Parts: sequence; C-alpha cells; structure tokens
Amino acid sequence: MHLIVSAKRENFFGRHLRLLALTTLLLALQTVPASAHGDLISSSPQSDSTVVALPASVVLEFDGDLIDLGKGENSITVEDSAGVQIDNKDSKVAGRKLEVTLSKTTPVGKFHVTFRIVSEDGHPVTGEYYFQVTNPTTAIPDAIPSVTTSETMSPQEMLEMPSDSKNFWSTYGNIAIFLSLGTISVLIWYRATRKRKETEGGE
Repeated sequence: MHLIVSAKRENFFGRHLRLLALTTLLLALQTVPASAHGDLISSSPQSDSTVVALPASVVLEFDGDLIDLGKGENSITVEDSAGVQIDNKDSKVAGRKLEVTLSKTTPVGKFHVTFRIVSEDGHPVTGEYYFQVTNPTTAIPDAIPSVTTSETMSPQEMLEMPSDSKNFWSTYGNIAIFLSLGTISVLIWYRATRKRKETEGGE
C-alpha cells in the first residue's frame, strides 16, 4: 500500500514538472520572434519634442537592419496639423536607419510622423509619433546698470538742470552764503575786540 501511494505521488509530481517544462518552452519560443522585431530606438526629431525650426529631414533608427527590397516597404510619412503631407516621399534605408526629407511648406505647428518598415526577420512593423515646431523667442537682454560718476558741473549744465535740482542747489547755496557771512562777522568782531583790548592796555 505504501509503495502504491509513493508511485502515485511520483506520477503526480512528474506530470506537473513536464507540464511546467512544456509551458516554459512555449513561452521561450514565443519571445524569440517578438524580440527579433524592429523596435524604434531613436528618432530625430524625438517623440513629443519641441524644436525651434522644421528640420530638413526625419531620421528613424531601429534595433536591427531593415530589409530593403526597393518596393517602398520602408517609408516615413510626415503630415502637418491640417493633415497635409509635407515629406518629399523619398524615404531611403541605410542599415538600421530610415530617412525622409521634408519641405518647408509648413514651418511651424504640430507634426504627425508615421512609419512602416520590414525588420530583419521579415516582419512588417508600423508606428507613429508627434513633434512640435515653434518660433524661437527673442530673449530680452538684461539691463546694464548705469555707473554714476561725480563730476563738477559747468554753469551751462547748472542752467539746464531741472527745477528740482535747481531748488536743491539754491537752498544749499543760500545756507553756504549765510555761513560764510556769519564766519566773516565773527572774525571782524574778534579782531575789533582784540584791538580795543590792546588799546586799553597801552593806556
């Protein structure tokens, strides 16, 4: 009885192990062709990017060489926001890269890029993305701080000064004159007093 139970357990685990191995093999076989498909690895302009000028061409690069049979299987189409095709329909393959030149009919706006390629494993691959073109903004230069220098003003410049500046200099000019007169008066008084004392002392 014990031997029968052990045999059943071995058969149970054996079936499940074989099923797990078969499932793993099937998954591995499915991932091989998927990884061989041509994936887009870079683009110029980049997807969802904003550039300041419409480029001369759109260039796409994939993870493997493209099959070029010369029948237009590999192509890029570029349309503006109104749906007008602006590429020159001259897509060309160079190894892993696909390029098409653009016209300048629509210099700004949102552009739609679609592509169709035949990857190195023979599978057709399609895709799309967008990019934006805007006018460059003119940068406002930073204000250059002015350097103030202290200079002696000429009489002509004094006359041409605004009224506020004239009032400023007039007020301080009057004060200076008043102080000068006061100083002269004090000196005259001091000398007169000293002379009188000398005269009185001589008598």
